[in-house]
Amino acid sequence: MFERVLYPIDLTDVSITCARALVELRKYGTEELTLLHAVEYDPSKLIEGGIVDVDGFVAKLKEKTSRKIEEVAKEISRDLPNVSVKVVASQDPIAEISKFERNFDLLVIPSRSRSPFFLGRTTEKVVKSSETPCLVLKSRPEAGKSYYELILRSMFEKPAFIVEKTVDPLKIPELLKSLKQFGLKKVALIRVAELEEALEGKVSKEELIHPLVPIPKIVEFLSEYWDGERTKLEKICRDLNGAGVSSEVLISFSSVEKCLERISKVEGLSLVICGKQSFEKALKVSDAVLVFNF
Repeated sequence: MFERVLYPIDLTDVSITCARALVELRKYGTEELTLLHAVEYDPSKLIEGGIVDVDGFVAKLKEKTSRKIEEVAKEISRDLPNVSVKVVASQDPIAEISKFERNFDLLVIPSRSRSPFFLGRTTEKVVKSSETPCLVLKSRPEAGKSYYELILRSMFEKPAFIVEKTVDPLKIPELLKSLKQFGLKKVALIRVAELEEALEGKVSKEELIHPLVPIPKIVEFLSEYWDGERTKLEKICRDLNGAGVSSEVLISFSSVEKCLERISKVEGLSLVICGKQSFEKALKVSDAVLVFNF
């Protein structure tokens, strides 16, 4: 499932430290790891800066960068033999990553932001445009390799699955059962609904947005919606339990962050599995988010 992994790497300490921890992916059947670096350049700015031979300048940058990343690859290859390096020059690194990802089973990306709690611009764009599953790791500039090793080593111990509105319920058991081979034994199914969604077709938009007029039968409508969603998820739970994956249901009208924080405080949280709609919110709470293109 994760045999071929692509890791877009830059030359920041965080990116390199995280790369060194990727040997832990052996546990999940990874046989091939490619470190991809895109040397970003703007020809017009280089010319304005006095660079006459733009191609020659970029070629030297590629060569210098390749040597540094080859050193990282050599270190990783002591424990994960099939490690390769690909360095390209591009005016659009995100498009370059998208081009390469099609040949891989998984992208691993550390969040690239000054703050460890939010995504960097590049990471966000890569994940949202990717057709390949993405494992986003919360970057902590002060952390060492052991921090990322621990995340990767234990991420399927206490995961939560965010059931987004667009997710086909039939795909959920199939996906989670496939992760059982990596040690998945228990999972929390989270369904966070918006009030507007729960009352759709029950009340008018005017009633919903008016701050002073009470909505008749609102408790009845919400209870009906709640019961319907729980019935759907409990059916999935029975399927999972029958396959040896213990599961529980959490339905809320609050927020993704609050639901994950509740689980994290009570039982611990090793990973959040979700679609593209929720991954930014999930990364605020979890150290690792596995994003699928549902």
